[in-house]
Amino acid sequence: MHGADVAASRSEKQMQAIKVNRSKSLPFKPTVIGSLLALSGYGAFAQAPDAGRMLESIRERTPGMSNPAPSETPAVIERPADERTPPVADSGVRITVRQFEFSGNDSIDAQTLAAELGDFTGREIGFDALADAAARITRFYRSRGYLVARANLPAQDIAGGTVKLEIREGRLGTVTVEPAKNVRLDPDLIQRFISDLTPGAVIREAEIERSLLLLTDLPGINVRSVLRAGAQPGTADLVVRVSESPLAQARFGFDNQGNSYTGRNRLTLELSANDWLGFGESWTARGLTSFEGLTAQTLGVSAPIGGSGLRGGLSYTHLLYKIGRDFAPLEASGEGESASAFLAYPLIRSRKSNLTGQLTLEHKHYIDRVNQAGLDVKKSSSSGRFDLYGDWRDALAGSSALTQYSLGLTHGNLSRDTLSDAAFDDRSARTAGSFEKLNWSLSRLQALPGGFTLYASFSGQRASKNLDSSEEFFLGGINGVRAYPQGEGAGDEGWLSRLELRRSLGRVGGFGVEGFVFYDAGRVRIDKNPWDPAQVSNHRSLQGAGLGLILTRPKALTVSLGVAFRPSGGVSSVEPSRSPTLWVQVSGAPQAFAGLSSSASDDPELSQDKFEIFGGFGLEFERVSRDGATDAGPRGATQSATPTGRQLPPYMRYSDPSSSIGVRGALGLGGGLEAFWQVEAAVAYKYVPKDGGNTSRPESNAATSLQDAGVGLRSAEWGAVRYGQWTMPFRDMTAKFDAFNDYGIGGAGGIIGSPGLAVGSSTSEGPVTSAADSNNDDAAFIRRQPGVWQYATPEWNGLSGRIAYSDNGRRAAADLGSGSIWGLSGTYANGPLTLGVAYEQHNQYFGIASLGRNNRGVGSAGTAVTQGTSSRDWAVSFGASYRLGSTTFSMLLDKLSYSESDVIPGNTVLDLQSYRRRARLFGVTHTIGAWELRASAGRASAGSCDVVSNDPTLRSCSTAGLGATMVAVGFNRTINKNLSFYGTFSRIRNDGSASYNFRTGAVFAAAGNSPGVGADVLGYGLGFKYRF
Repeated sequence: MHGADVAASRSEKQMQAIKVNRSKSLPFKPTVIGSLLALSGYGAFAQAPDAGRMLESIRERTPGMSNPAPSETPAVIERPADERTPPVADSGVRITVRQFEFSGNDSIDAQTLAAELGDFTGREIGFDALADAAARITRFYRSRGYLVARANLPAQDIAGGTVKLEIREGRLGTVTVEPAKNVRLDPDLIQRFISDLTPGAVIREAEIERSLLLLTDLPGINVRSVLRAGAQPGTADLVVRVSESPLAQARFGFDNQGNSYTGRNRLTLELSANDWLGFGESWTARGLTSFEGLTAQTLGVSAPIGGSGLRGGLSYTHLLYKIGRDFAPLEASGEGESASAFLAYPLIRSRKSNLTGQLTLEHKHYIDRVNQAGLDVKKSSSSGRFDLYGDWRDALAGSSALTQYSLGLTHGNLSRDTLSDAAFDDRSARTAGSFEKLNWSLSRLQALPGGFTLYASFSGQRASKNLDSSEEFFLGGINGVRAYPQGEGAGDEGWLSRLELRRSLGRVGGFGVEGFVFYDAGRVRIDKNPWDPAQVSNHRSLQGAGLGLILTRPKALTVSLGVAFRPSGGVSSVEPSRSPTLWVQVSGAPQAFAGLSSSASDDPELSQDKFEIFGGFGLEFERVSRDGATDAGPRGATQSATPTGRQLPPYMRYSDPSSSIGVRGALGLGGGLEAFWQVEAAVAYKYVPKDGGNTSRPESNAATSLQDAGVGLRSAEWGAVRYGQWTMPFRDMTAKFDAFNDYGIGGAGGIIGSPGLAVGSSTSEGPVTSAADSNNDDAAFIRRQPGVWQYATPEWNGLSGRIAYSDNGRRAAADLGSGSIWGLSGTYANGPLTLGVAYEQHNQYFGIASLGRNNRGVGSAGTAVTQGTSSRDWAVSFGASYRLGSTTFSMLLDKLSYSESDVIPGNTVLDLQSYRRRARLFGVTHTIGAWELRASAGRASAGSCDVVSNDPTLRSCSTAGLGATMVAVGFNRTINKNLSFYGTFSRIRNDGSASYNFRTGAVFAAAGNSPGVGADVLGYGLGFKYRF
C-alpha cells in the first residue's frame, strides 16, 4: 500500500475505536495512542498520557512569569519618622484664621492643601493649634509619597487672619551606592538601574521605590537604602546598600501526584547560579524523575537588558517517558522538547501593586511511540504568547489582603508530521493548523479575624477551535481539583475554582503549622467544535473537598499534606479510580539553612542542618581482550549459545566507570528526627582509539544515569526510612566483603550476583515487558532499584540490618501479575570480625527468560501464551572478613536461583524451567603506609537446570561448561583524603560454555563481532579517582 493508503487505513481503525470509547460515559479528547489502547481492549482507561500532556504537566512557568512581589517590603527605604513642629508655648493669644498661605509647594497646589486645613479656619485658635496645622500638612505630603517633605510655621506677623506655612518638599542631594564585599554585580549595571534618581528632583517614594525594587528583582540581589540629611538645606542624600546571595542556589521538590502509568512519585532538583558573570543573569538547571517511567531536564538563562527592568531569557526542556503498568505490553513511550524565548517588562512596580507584560515565543516537538503497533506519531507547534500578570495589596474589610491576576493570549500553529496521525486528525477533531486561546486567572488571599485566612481563585481558558492535548485546559491534579489525578478532565475550554479556609495552628518543632479545609470545582468543554455524533456529552464537571496541613520553616522547607474526597459517582478516566486521594508535596531551598548560606542562622536548631555537593571523577587506562573462545561446534550446555570460536584481540581504552556529582541535605525536625534527601547523577564513558585494521573494536561511548536519589527520615534511635532509587541491600552487603570494593574490572560483581550466560550483572530496571525489550536486566542481583522503600536499623551491639521493597506496577505481559522485588541484609561487626548475610527475591521479573540463548521475554518459546505463568528468582549471599594487624581476609559465598512455573510447553522446542548455581570468592588486602595491596580469587559453579517440552527427547538439561574462575590483583595508593592512584589486573577464565564478564568495565566488541562462549576476559588497568 502507498503511504496515503496506509494512513487512511489506520485512520479508519482509529475512528472506529474512538466511537466505541465515546459510547461510554467517560468522554475525553481522542489521541492515536488512546485509539490503539481502545483497539487493544483497554476501554475507559484509554486516555493514556502522551508527550504533550506530560510536558505541560511538568513544565515550570517561563522565567519571569512569577509574581514580582513575593513579600510586602522586598526593598526597604529607611526614612525619617513623621515629625511635628516643636510645641509652642501658649501665650494666651488667640487669633481667628481666615486663610492659610503656602510657599514652596511646587508639587501640590494651594487649594488642595487649604482643603486639608479647613477645620482650622473660621475659628479662634492658639499658636499650638497652628503647629498642629503644619504637622498635618507634613503628614499629608508624606502620605502622598514625599518621603522627607516638611511644613514649618515661620516667624510672622499675622495680619488680617492670614497664616503663612513654609513647605520644603525635599530634594534629592547625592545618590551613593555602598556594595557589600560579596557583590558580583557590575557597578555600571547598578548605576543604570538608579539612573532615574536625578539629584535636584523632588524626593518621591514612587520613583525611588521603583528603581530599588527593579534592582532587587535581579536574582540574588538584596537592597536596603537610607535617606540622610543633605549638605544643602531642604535636601536629602540617598545611600543604596547592595548585598548579594551566594552564587550557587538549590531547590528540591517531591510530590506524589504524577501519572500512575509513568510513576506517581516525582522528585525535582533545581540548581541555579545567579549573577555568575556580573550581568545580573540567572542560569538554571532542573531535573525531574518519577523513578519509574518519566525523566525531564530543563536548562534556562535570563538576564536584564539595560536598567529599565526589561528582562529576556531562553529556556529548553526535554522529557522522556515510558508507560508502564496495565499499558506496558504496548511498549508505549515518547519524548517531548520545548525551546522558548521571552521578554518581560514591569509596567508597574511598587510594594503595593505590580503589573508586568511578557512576550514569549516557543517551539515544541513531540514523539509518541507504540512499538507493538509499529507507530511513531510526531507533531510540532510554534506559538507566540502575550501575558499581563500582576498583583495588588489592600486593606479592604479592615484586614490585609493580596490579589493576583493574569491574562494571556496565545497564537500558534500545530503541525502533525505523521501521515496516519494527520489523516486521523483530519477526519476527527481537526486540531492541526493555526489556533488561538485565551487564559486568565484571579486569586485573593484575605486575612480574617481570629487567625483565619481565606483563599479563593478562579482560572479558565477559551479557545478558537479544537486543540491538541498539549494546549488543553486540565482540571485534575494537585493544582486543580485535588480529588482527581493529574491530567483528569481535559478540554479545549473550561474554568476552575478553588476555595480554602486556613488557620494558623502555632509552631511545632521549629515549623509553623497551618490547617485548612478546601473545596475545588471545575468544568471543561471537551471539544470546542464537537465532531462525533456518538459522543454522549461534550462537557465534564469535577468537584472535590478535603482538608490538609502545611508545615513551613521560612526560606527552608514547606511540607503540604492533604486528603481529598470525591462526590459519589466520581470516577477517573486517566487511571483506576481511588478515593480518597492522599497527596504530599514537599519543597525546599537547602542553602537557606545550610552550608551554602553566607551567614549562620539565628535559629540554633536550624544552624545544625546540612547541605553539601559531593561526587567524583577519574580516568583509567586499560588494555583488555577476550580470547580462548571455544571452537565452533555443537552447543555444550543446553542453555548456552552455540560456540563460534570468535575472539576479541587486545585493544586500549580510556574510561571512567563512576564519575558522578550529586547534592544532598538534611533538616533537623526536632527530637533527634531528621529529614534528608539526595540526588546523584553518574556519567560513565569509554574512549576506544580507532584501528583501521581491527573492526572488532567497540565504538567509544558515554552514558548518564541516575544513581542513589530520594528522600527520607532518620534518627539515631530508630534508624532510617527512605524512598527513591537506592542501592539494594544485597549489592550493598556484598561490596563490603570484596577486596576491590566492587569497583572496576577487579570487582566481585564479575561472578558474585551474576548468573553468567551473557547476562549483564547490574541494573536499575524491571520487569521487562517483551522480548524486544529483554536486555538481560531482569536476571541481575547487583541492583540499584527505582521506586523502592527501604528501612535501615540503627546499630545495636554491632548488629545492623536493612530491608527493601519495590512494586512499580510494571508487568512483563498484560495477563501477568505486576513485578515486585524485596530484599534484606544483616551485618555483625565485633572488633576485627565482620559477618554479613543478604537475600533478594524477584517476583514476576522472569529473569530466567534472559538466560542464555532464548532471550525470549516470558512464557513459552514456542507459543505466545503467558496467562497463568509466574516466576520467582532469588539470591542469597554470605560474607565474612577478619582483620589481622594490617591484613584483612574476606570471603563471599552466594547462590542464585531462577524458576518459571506453569509454562505451556511447545512440541518442538524446550523451555528453561529452572537454573541454579553457586559461587565463592576469597580476598585479601594488606596495608603498608599509604599503599594497599589487593587480591581475590573465586569460582562460579556450572550449576544445574531443568527444562520442559512436549518432545520427550528434549527434556534433559545440561550445564556442562557453564562455570568460571576469576582472579584479580591490584594496589591502591592514597595521595590525600580526596585523591588516590590504583592499578588492577583481572582475569575471568570462562569454561567452554560460559560467558561471564566484568561487572564494571565489561569488555565488549563492535556489533556483529561478539566473542564466542568460553572466551576469557582479561584486563590490565592504571587509573586515578578523585572524590569530594
